[in-house]
Formats: sequence, structure tokens, C-alpha cells
Amino acid sequence: MRIICTAHGTGKEHDFQLFKRSKVKPISSLEVLADKGYQGINRIHNSSYIPFKKPKKKSLTFREKEYNRELARHRIYVEHVIRCLEIFRILA
Repeated sequence: MRIICTAHGTGKEHDFQLFKRSKVKPISSLEVLADKGYQGINRIHNSSYIPFKKPKKKSLTFREKEYNRELARHRIYVEHVIRCLEIFRILA
């Protein structure tokens, strides 16, 4: 796993807003594993995966839950790298 690029903003800014403002275009051959905050990234990048959101007053199907778990198993490595960058203030 490699860090391809970074972007930063001033103050509190949602990750997806920062992503759109940075105008970084992911390479089409790469897969993007995003969290629920990146709803709509499929319109920007075709090879992107986001978890299913639970509808109000309903529950997710078994397949949706399994998909979310499998995606989380792959995304945890990304979250650990982000945490290390934040702890050591590499991005500050």
C-alpha cells in the first residue's frame, strides 16, 4: 500500500469536500475504498467501493452486511495509515 497524494484544508472540512476541491483524479486502474461519507464518488471514479447505508426504519440485507464487513476488512489498513500520519503530525 502506498500514499499516492495528500491534500489538506484549513479548519474542519469534510473529507469528500476536500477531495472534490483538490481536483485529484484517481488513476482509473486503481480501486478506491471509501467510507460512507463519500456517497457519490461513483460518479467521479468508476472503480470505487463504499459501504451500504442503512435505510431509515429498515435494516440491511444479509448480503449488504457481508459486503460492508468485507470492505471494512480491506479499509482497516488505510485507516491505520491515516492514524499514523495524524499521530506523528506528518500532515500538520
